[in-house]
Amino acid sequence: MVSLEDRSNVLTVFSAWLYLAARILYVPAYAFGWSPWRSVIWAVGFLATMAMIIFALLT
Repeated sequence: MVSLEDRSNVLTVFSAWLYLAARILYVPAYAFGWSPWRSVIWAVGFLATMAMIIFALLT
């Protein structure tokens, strides 16, 4: 959505990197069974996605 609408800004870029980091961290969290942290990492990725969409719509 951000790329297609050409609405990239500092906040959308930060949100995208945060999402990527959360997805990368989720793999070992799942593999090693980090039970409370796995949910936190997933939530960070989800919130980063929502933030990216909101920031793109507001600009």
